Amino acid sequence: MRNSLLLLCLAVVSSALALPKKAPPKPVRPPTQNEGEFCLSGFVPPAAEGVKVPLEPNFGVVTFDAADQEARLAKVIEAKGSKVPLKTLLKDRDFVTKTLALDALRTAGVTNVEALVRRDAKYGTFLKAFLQDPVFMRHYAGAGLVPSDTEVGLRVMADIWARDGKSADFDKRLCAGIAAAWGAGPQSARLQFNETLPVGDGNRSDPVWRYFFFRQSEREGRLHPNYPNLRVWEIRFLAGNSWDDESLWWLSRRINLPWDCYGGACWAAKYTGTSTFGATIQGPLFYIQAPRWMGEAEKTLLHGGVCGALSHVGCHAAAAHGIPAYTVGQPGHCAYGFRLARGEWLGGFGGPDGHPHNWLFPGVAPTMTRLMERAFRDDRLVDRCVVLQAFWRAGVPGAIDYLARAWPHNFYLQREYLGWLKERNGDLTGYAKGLLKAYAGYGFAYCETVKPFLADIEAGLEGRALTDYRLAIHRAIAVTPPSWAAKDLPAVVGPQVAGLSEDAEKAFLEQVFAIHAVGQNDQAFGNLLEWAIDTYVAKGRDTVFAEAFRAAAASLDANRPAGGEPKADVKASARKTFAKAIVAAEKAHSAVAVNALTDLAERQGLTGGTDRDLVLPLPAGERLVSDEGLLSISTTSGWDSPIDHRNVLRNAPGQFHTDKETTNWALVDLGKAVPVSTVMVVKNSGNEARSNHMRVLRSTDGATFFPIAESERTPRIWSVSGNGAEARWIKVERISDEADFFHLRNILVFTKEER
Repeated sequence: MRNSLLLLCLAVVSSALALPKKAPPKPVRPPTQNEGEFCLSGFVPPAAEGVKVPLEPNFGVVTFDAADQEARLAKVIEAKGSKVPLKTLLKDRDFVTKTLALDALRTAGVTNVEALVRRDAKYGTFLKAFLQDPVFMRHYAGAGLVPSDTEVGLRVMADIWARDGKSADFDKRLCAGIAAAWGAGPQSARLQFNETLPVGDGNRSDPVWRYFFFRQSEREGRLHPNYPNLRVWEIRFLAGNSWDDESLWWLSRRINLPWDCYGGACWAAKYTGTSTFGATIQGPLFYIQAPRWMGEAEKTLLHGGVCGALSHVGCHAAAAHGIPAYTVGQPGHCAYGFRLARGEWLGGFGGPDGHPHNWLFPGVAPTMTRLMERAFRDDRLVDRCVVLQAFWRAGVPGAIDYLARAWPHNFYLQREYLGWLKERNGDLTGYAKGLLKAYAGYGFAYCETVKPFLADIEAGLEGRALTDYRLAIHRAIAVTPPSWAAKDLPAVVGPQVAGLSEDAEKAFLEQVFAIHAVGQNDQAFGNLLEWAIDTYVAKGRDTVFAEAFRAAAASLDANRPAGGEPKADVKASARKTFAKAIVAAEKAHSAVAVNALTDLAERQGLTGGTDRDLVLPLPAGERLVSDEGLLSISTTSGWDSPIDHRNVLRNAPGQFHTDKETTNWALVDLGKAVPVSTVMVVKNSGNEARSNHMRVLRSTDGATFFPIAESERTPRIWSVSGNGAEARWIKVERISDEADFFHLRNILVFTKEER
């Protein structure tokens, strides 16, 4: 959907006219539709009554002494925990409740709890009830990130409990999820600030209001059928998003789509960078005509915006309907992810290839989202580990021995345990090496987990053992799903080669290149090449890079398994290795790496190109601007020649060749926005009819594309006018209902010469 505005709009319209591709579980009743124009018809809307928040009843006053309570609990746990076997303690409901209560007090901070009780006696009443409720405490402790050294989470739970705690259907899970979102995480500061705004302010966020909003929405059948099954850590992706309460209410009424179509919810708003009276979205005047009481969603749907605003609309529309979602900043634009089933994040406006802003685990790597899903996927295991974590913190013997092994993917637990080992002079190195086995496919997350202890871990290794550990990290990264966050790879390999002799450096780089060249993560390989070229080629040490790269290519060919692909001649093998490296560099969006690799391939006589005698009619008075750009294509194939991709953008014989697709495309990144005067598209000789129907599009953000021209009978050399419109990205698409190959000789982009 991020390929073009036209395709995105068509996708949204078609989604509103067709049934979902995969029939999700049916809710008790269909989501209620309302007066918005972005709805499916056929349902009768109820009267809009708003969210009803009941008055706070009188619970009475209960004296609560946090310090005394902590001391009493600690004494009981110490006496019993040191004498009774761990398995027996896990079955002791009273002991588990007391341990969770102690952990809740200590993680919030006894001093902070005392200050909270002094603010209002009702908080003491709540705390006494909460610390005797094992279900309530398990929910809060299982939120993924229990607030540390803050009373905010307890205060929010108490405020909600005071309004609904006596109800027969009081939702402890929802209450704990909202409290956890408010108490910690990157959105908590904004949520807490917005809570202080006066009632009626369009930017206000009230945790009590949000609790009743979701309760009422569930009763009205407005939420996704999986909503009742969400755990507390998943609730945070609904109730913890940063836009205001007014927007949640507004979007729940204005945007109602089939569940699997929320990737198109962003297009309820119009994409525009300038308001009707000329103000830019980057300035302070874009939404100035909107009244203070109007929420962010209504302002955006009324006045539009660019990718950040639209992705927030899509994200919050999903969240308002009980679908976990998050906004995310990606290279070149903003996007969002949403999730209908556990672990299956779908993309809106180009997502979800990025890190969630409302994360449970920190770090910029998208693998932290995957790590979160892995750590919390087994509900029964999580419930047991949450209790064992409280046992460990309370000093119960043996709890940590089982916990650390049973929950290896819990980032916070592993960080805490590594610090605990270091303090006790434990086998930090041995444990970190063993932990790495569980992180295959989560390579960057592993690096983030052990980062504060890496020097101590490597201090226990030397020689070959140290090299093997470092290479094992690269193997874990090489099987990690690709993402733009592969740019973290230089931070891994840079310190590893620091201080090595030149010979050792070449030998290590050769092995690292070989690992990533056959890995599943082409973007990591591309970023590795970009780093290596910047580190060695650009600084006059190109022989280090060239020799290590060639040695890696030779070792891959020599180690080809018996019975596999027959060994090719040296030149063909080199072309294949360079082709993979260039495709990887293109996926990493590194023009520097593509150019350096192509230069190296040219020096070895590996480039070719097609129709070498063809002379192109270049437009007079215009300057070629694509020659320093970067080409990427929808797919590659056995007929593709990545070594010749760079010449596709130059007045030289180039070529690319995709695999069979219905909509193939080639994308040119010019590096910066320029006023485009002409785009020249040149076909290869042979099979020209495959590309008879083509179109050219432009974009300034890499996510939203606008048409320049379309032709159903495209000539061999097709020149179209760009009319001086600004563009950084130019896309050429082959249009057909039937899958076929797409191949071109050139895509040249020109701008008017400056006078």
